[in-house]
Amino acid sequence: MLLLLSVIIPINMADRFKEIDWNIMWGLVLKKTIPFFWIPTHTITFLLPPDLRILFAAMLGLALNVILAFANFSGS
Repeated sequence: MLLLLSVIIPINMADRFKEIDWNIMWGLVLKKTIPFFWIPTHTITFLLPPDLRILFAAMLGLALNVILAFANFSGS
């Protein structure tokens, strides 16, 4: 339903970008989580056999949910 509404009602992306806390985006996401978490974990993922890549990628998805929940919890 939400997808259908976004097709009908345009999203003002300029307002969305103004709402982003760029200090958090740069300080937490770009400087910490990407080089210290995502690059090493994806390196490990692609070193695994193909069958285990799927399982490990699913676990990384769970890790992303935990990180986002923690970030949302600490931001509230």
